Amino acid sequence: MAELREIVSFLDVELKVKEIDDASLNGLQFEGKPRVTKVACAVDACIPAFTEAAERGAQLILVHHGMLWKGSDKTPSVFKGHWKKMLGVLFEHDLSVYAAHLPLDLHPELGNNAVLAEMLGLRQVKPWAGYHGVDIGFKGSLSREESIESIAKRLSSSVGFGVKVLAYGKNSAKHVGVVSGGGGSCVEEAAELELDLFVTGELNQASARLARDLGLSVIAAGHYATETLGVKEIAPLLQGKFKVESFFVDAPTGV
Repeated sequence: MAELREIVSFLDVELKVKEIDDASLNGLQFEGKPRVTKVACAVDACIPAFTEAAERGAQLILVHHGMLWKGSDKTPSVFKGHWKKMLGVLFEHDLSVYAAHLPLDLHPELGNNAVLAEMLGLRQVKPWAGYHGVDIGFKGSLSREESIESIAKRLSSSVGFGVKVLAYGKNSAKHVGVVSGGGGSCVEEAAELELDLFVTGELNQASARLARDLGLSVIAAGHYATETLGVKEIAPLLQGKFKVESFFVDAPTGV
């Protein structure tokens, strides 16, 4: 058993949530029971994840996409409808919620992009992809040039999602950049850096059109799928440090 405040303090420091500017209000977003024996980790703050976490006996759930965002209409002035249902689950089970958005994208060991770069076998890895004033992605080189279709197959097997290949540029790659989730804003930078391949979660229409115009090949490996990586790394870390049971809650959106 561990104290909630001890786990929160550890995560705040390890993930540097107070130091990284983000649209998400990172850190503890809902305070539940003061003592923790089980921690759930999930991608999204949502009713299915909260419900499963509670049913499996968790007192704390750590999520990548939290409930509270700066200056956003996602946080209403009246808690009704979806918000009433979601908060009802938290109050009913006294379940704490901790959110880590950009801090869990850019962490050099536990982050979504660090794990994604490792999955691809990238070498000489360096930060890139400026977002909110910080580099959130990683770029590096494969040991040898490889066809993009081959890379896509390896990646699909690793993340468990049917990846989409947008072969707008080269058909093979050695220099690769990764940005998990919705990395559309990084397309132009990837082209400027002359990367052979940009790997992200998903692209919207405008970003896909820009990638085509710039002749940049892209692999979209799923927004949700590429952001399961960081929370899956956090679970065993908490289990080892605090002697609490930790587990991943899978609540995919299909995107």
